[in-house]
Amino acid sequence: MAGQAATGSRSGLRSALPLLLPAYLWLTVAIFLPLSAMVFFSFMTELPLSGKAWSFTLENYTAFFSQGLYGTLLLASLRLGLEVTLWCVVIGYPAAYVLAKVFRGRSREAIFLLVILPFWSNGLVRIFSWAMVLREGGILDTALNAVLPFKINIDVMYSY
Repeated sequence: MAGQAATGSRSGLRSALPLLLPAYLWLTVAIFLPLSAMVFFSFMTELPLSGKAWSFTLENYTAFFSQGLYGTLLLASLRLGLEVTLWCVVIGYPAAYVLAKVFRGRSREAIFLLVILPFWSNGLVRIFSWAMVLREGGILDTALNAVLPFKINIDVMYSY
C-alpha cells in the first residue's frame, strides 16, 4: 500500500513537471541570475566590462558596514520587512481559513475575487489609490470626521 502511494506521487510529479518547468525557468532567468550577478559584482573592485583591471575584494562590504547610516538603513529595512511579514501572517492566515472553511459556493468565489483583484492592478495605480486614502482630506480623514463627534486630522502620508 505504501509502495503504491509513493509510486503514484512520483508519476504525479512527472506529469506536473512540464507545467512547472516554464515557471522554474522564469524564476531562474528573471530573479536568481540577476541576484547572483549582483552578489558576484559586489565582491569586485570594478565591473568586468568597464575596461579597468578588477579583482575580488571585501572593501565594498567594509565600507558599507563602517558607515553608520547604511547599518541604520539596513536594520530599518529588515525591521519593516519583519513587520510586514507579521501583519501578512496575522491577517492572511485567518482570512484564508475563513475563506476556505466558512464560505461556500458563490459567496466564496466573490470574496476570493475581491481578495485577488488588487493584484491585477498596476503598482503605480495602487500607490496613487493609497495616497488618496491616506492623505490629509482623503477618504479616511473625511470618513472618520463624518462619523466621529469630534474633529480628527489624519495625515498618514510620509509618516514612517
